[in-house]
Amino acid sequence: MAPTLLSLPSKLLQVIADQVSSEHDLRSLTQSHPRLDSILTPYIKARKDREERSKLLISAIKVPNHPNSASFCSEMTVIARLLLAYKRSLVDIRDGIGRTPLMFAAEGGHEAVVHTLLSKKYGPADVTLRNCKDQSVLWYAAKGGNIIIMQMLLDTGKLDPNTADDEGLTPFACAASEGHCEVMQLLLLEGVSPDCPTDQGKTPLFLAAGNGREEAVKYLLALSRDGRVDPDSRTVSGATPLREAARKGHAGVVQQLLAVEGVNPDTTDRQHSTPLIVTALQGHVEVVKLLLATGRVQLNARDNKGMTPLMWAAKFQRTPVVELLLSTGQVQVDFDLRELSKGTSLIKSREPRLDESLVKILNAYKRDNA
Repeated sequence: MAPTLLSLPSKLLQVIADQVSSEHDLRSLTQSHPRLDSILTPYIKARKDREERSKLLISAIKVPNHPNSASFCSEMTVIARLLLAYKRSLVDIRDGIGRTPLMFAAEGGHEAVVHTLLSKKYGPADVTLRNCKDQSVLWYAAKGGNIIIMQMLLDTGKLDPNTADDEGLTPFACAASEGHCEVMQLLLLEGVSPDCPTDQGKTPLFLAAGNGREEAVKYLLALSRDGRVDPDSRTVSGATPLREAARKGHAGVVQQLLAVEGVNPDTTDRQHSTPLIVTALQGHVEVVKLLLATGRVQLNARDNKGMTPLMWAAKFQRTPVVELLLSTGQVQVDFDLRELSKGTSLIKSREPRLDESLVKILNAYKRDNA
C-alpha cells in the first residue's frame, strides 16, 4: 500500500512544511488532520521564533551612528549577548543577501559588538563567510573605516586582505573609495596591492578620485612616486582617474592629479571624450579652469558624436562654461544652437526652453571672429 501524507515520519512532514511559504496554505495543512496539527503547529511556532530572534539580532547591530553612540553601543552589546546566550547558532545568521551580524557590526564601527561576536563565550562568529556578492567581513570593515575592528579581524589569521568581491573590489579599494586612509595604511602593512583594479579596471586611485576623497588621493599619489600606483591608469572603457574626477567636478582632486608627472590632461576614452569634454558637459567651471590652465588640452577636440567641449556646454546651457571657453578666443563656433539643443530631453514636451542670452553670446562671438 502506497504511503499517505499522514503515514510519513514527523521529520519528513517538517521538511514539507519548510517548503510551504504561504501562511494560508500552512494553516490549511495543519488543520487538515489532528496528527498534522500536533506535529507541525509547535514546529512552525518554533521556526517563527527563531526567525524573529534572528531579525532582532541583526536589527540590534545594524543601526549606525546613533546620537548617543557610546550608551547605544553598550545597550546594543547587551542585547546581542542576551540573544546569543539564548541561542548561540544566531551568531552566523544571515539576512536576505547573506550578510551576517558580524558584517553589520564591522561596517557600523561597533567595536564591542564585534568583540562579542568573535569571542568564544558567545560565538565565535565565522569570519570566513561571504554574502551573495562575495563580500567578506573585512570588506565591510574597510568600508566602515574603523581601524580597531580591522585589526581585530586581521588578528584572527583567517582572512586574506587581498581577496576581492564578485566585481573585483578589494578591501583596500573599498577603503580608498570611502577615504579611510588609516585603513589603507594598515592593509598596506599586510602586503596588499595598492593598485589592484576591479574587473572593470577601476583602481583604488580611480575610485578615490571619483568620490572626491582628497586625502586618499594624496596618499595614493605619494605611492606613485616609487611606481606602486599608476596615476594615469585606464579602465576598460578608457577612463582615467583625472577624467573621473573631472566628470564629477572634484576640483581639489583634479588639481592634485594635474600636478603629477605622467598624468595626461587630454586623454580620450572609448567614446573619444576628453576630461574637458566631460566636465564642460556637466558645467564644472572650476575644473574647466584648471584644465585650460595646463595649456595642454585640445579646445576643439571632438568625441565620437562629433561634439566639442563648447558644443556640449552650449547644448546643456552651461553658460559660465561657454563664456569661459569663448574667452580663450580659440574655440570654433560652427554650429546652430537651436538645432543643437533639440533632443536634450527624452520627452519632447519637456525640452528645456532655449536660453536666448546664450544664443546672443554665441552669435556675438561668431561676428567678432568672422
